[in-house]
Amino acid sequence: MENIPKHCIDFFKEKFDDEYPTIVEIDIDEELISNVDKLIGKSELIWGYITKIKGSTDKITQFLLHDKKGIMLYIIKNEKIFIMTTVNRMNLTEYTVNNMLKTK
Repeated sequence: MENIPKHCIDFFKEKFDDEYPTIVEIDIDEELISNVDKLIGKSELIWGYITKIKGSTDKITQFLLHDKKGIMLYIIKNEKIFIMTTVNRMNLTEYTVNNMLKTK
């Protein structure tokens, strides 16, 4: 299992009044890739990281601000997405996740 780097959690806490995030973890499969791309398209990139792997597909990780009131994303491209949310944005997060999975 991949984990969210500590510095991402620390960044979240610093941005949202020292609140520890509620985390939703979703495995990405072929059917979800376009929905995740739409989610990324509505988000602000904080940082991205590409790991070059000889003879294999590059591993791309991204850390994004999705909602300035309390939703951030940590994405391992085409593998996994972690949605970090404040308690007061949990309903929006659940709605987003349900819509993303509904089209599956």
